[in-house]
Amino acid sequence: MTVIADAGVTLVVSRHLLLFMDDQAGGIPAFEDSQLVGVGSGALSLLCAASDMGATVILERHDAAPSVRPGSEWNLASEGDLELPTGNVLVANLEGDLERLPKLGLSSGRWQFRVHVAGRDEAVDLEDQLIEEIGATFDSGIGYDDSAFVTGPEKWLVQLWP
Repeated sequence: MTVIADAGVTLVVSRHLLLFMDDQAGGIPAFEDSQLVGVGSGALSLLCAASDMGATVILERHDAAPSVRPGSEWNLASEGDLELPTGNVLVANLEGDLERLPKLGLSSGRWQFRVHVAGRDEAVDLEDQLIEEIGATFDSGIGYDDSAFVTGPEKWLVQLWP
């Protein structure tokens, strides 16, 4: 139950989706009804509450199954098995942006996973606020700088163990 290694990245969410995947994954996993995590060949799809803002994905590699609830802010989203073809993992969005994660002792093979999420309600509130601000900016005739990057409050915790 010890964290062996961890790393995190923040990436802009596109179309409410981030992918946690092996670099040889077999495609984008689909979602079942009301699920927040889709599981596929070498990949997890993370259904984000907000879009067009940054969300953080944290990876923890454990030596055994970790606590079901790592802290009060986290809500369990999914758990199961994940086959990693190479153990080289990354986080990507649907626009083609990606961030590679350090190896963290992952190898090819079957891994148990548990995914938690936090900050979803706050992310929706922030998205609504930004939409209002953008609308007001256009209404005033000033224009909007869409190159501005906002890191939202949504966070995902992906825990893996043998």
